[in-house]
Amino acid sequence: MTVSVSFLRTNAIIKDMSLRYNIPKKDIEEMLTLYYRQIKEVIESGEKDNPDSFKNIMIPNFGKIYCSKIKIEKMIYYKQLKKQKDESESLQD
Repeated sequence: MTVSVSFLRTNAIIKDMSLRYNIPKKDIEEMLTLYYRQIKEVIESGEKDNPDSFKNIMIPNFGKIYCSKIKIEKMIYYKQLKKQKDESESLQD
């Protein structure tokens, strides 16, 4: 089994915080993952075909994540093109 360097660093940080603040490692892991789970939920809450349903997310020390209306409209357009292409290919077979 191969263990990545980032995994080892994360475990070292969790262990250090656990010892420093006298908090169980499980609670430290929960605190660290909760933030990113909430970001994931906000991103997933957007409706695929509704550009206005996507929210901007500001992550401190990282930046802003946003999906512009134009990007979503392009994704919908290309999705429809792909669907039309697949349908035309299936009719030819």
